[in-house]
Amino acid sequence: MTGKLVMKMAKTLIVVACAGLLSVISPAGHARAQDSDDSQGTAIWSAPGTSNADESTSPDSKKPPLDVGGCWPGSAKDKEAADGGAYFYFAQEGTKISESDGSDLEFYWNNDYYIIADIKGTVSSDGVKFSLRSKGCSLNGSAKGDDSELKGAVHFSGACGKAFKDVKFTVEPGTGCL
Repeated sequence: MTGKLVMKMAKTLIVVACAGLLSVISPAGHARAQDSDDSQGTAIWSAPGTSNADESTSPDSKKPPLDVGGCWPGSAKDKEAADGGAYFYFAQEGTKISESDGSDLEFYWNNDYYIIADIKGTVSSDGVKFSLRSKGCSLNGSAKGDDSELKGAVHFSGACGKAFKDVKFTVEPGTGCL
């Protein structure tokens, strides 16, 4: 029993000495792992260009989603109808844009050229993605930006895809949504 204890202590001392040396020579990421059995062994590794797997997946290292909840008015441009107005209302719950809670988009160019659609989607730390699936009109859109401005585009398909082409928009948080 004493021989095993001495051997285990010697291995631990070697690992600690190597880890100390590696931490001085290498500024790269490092990670620690323990054996799953009762021996409580330790492994330490480091390699250039890597990061600690525990650090990269921790909740603190992930950026929170943008706060886009509410009204976002702005401008829209379409290949066929030129300049117009854009309005988004996002009902945001964390990273989700909820269609059932009233999220929608509205693009107006004139009294005869407009679209109002319910949308659902997701929010990330640098933008939003949204969509609508219906029989007569489907759309996919996305925008990049921050909590002060979003710039994006919408692709329409189905019957409305024949009318709305190459729609781009810029919106800012504000008021004016219907």
